[in-house]
Amino acid sequence: STNEEQQELERALLLSMSFASGSKIRLKGTCEIGEEIATTLHRSYSDSGHSIFHPLKFIEDLSGFEMLRCLTRMLKGSGGKEISTLLEVFLLCPSPLEVGSRTLIVCALIEGLVDTLRRLRNTQVQTDEKFEVARTFINSKILESTATDFPPEVKERWKAIIDSQESLSLRSKIQLLFNDLGITLQDNEKVFFKIRPKSAHGTFAHPYDLPEGTRQAAFDTLGYLTNIFNKLILAAANYKGQYMDYSVIGGQVLTFS
Repeated sequence: STNEEQQELERALLLSMSFASGSKIRLKGTCEIGEEIATTLHRSYSDSGHSIFHPLKFIEDLSGFEMLRCLTRMLKGSGGKEISTLLEVFLLCPSPLEVGSRTLIVCALIEGLVDTLRRLRNTQVQTDEKFEVARTFINSKILESTATDFPPEVKERWKAIIDSQESLSLRSKIQLLFNDLGITLQDNEKVFFKIRPKSAHGTFAHPYDLPEGTRQAAFDTLGYLTNIFNKLILAAANYKGQYMDYSVIGGQVLTFS
């Protein structure tokens, strides 16, 4: 129905505005006027925090309108629900003071977004050379062996291990996706590959674990990581225009193309 379509559009627009401005914006209420619905938007600064490093400097300029148009179209399109879920979590991260916790969450969201976008874009599956060497060795020496040293239950266990492994490393998956999207991973952003293993294995839980052991270093690193997430979203939305880039300390206005 017309109302359902408008509500779907409103949800996509609100989420797009939230991501672009860095603050969760909620629908306060609607007022029905005949067959039309007048909508009131409400910006909410909840205790759950602020994304801190938002991609849009001024939402009122032409770049702002173009970014919202591209983001809204993406969220209403194929795969929009999956990306919306990631954005909702992104906008509900802990407060700015909890830099360590937010860093862990952004790392997980980057990985989830990479997998989602690769699946939606049907990025060509490529295999890691070292993984294939290991697979070939195990197949020839264990799975295809007739030696009694490898009973059926052992072979089944090894086969299950091989079948469950991802043939591409996370670094390779990110690089392939970035190449597919036409964007570049800057040197400062590569800190993700140092932080992510700690976040995945539960050994990172405090800002002082980050480079240089200072709160400022922790904050800067969070900016680099958030910038990766922002660029993936903007590229997926086919956005072309100005945006705030945080691959350098303090951020800078660049053109996303």
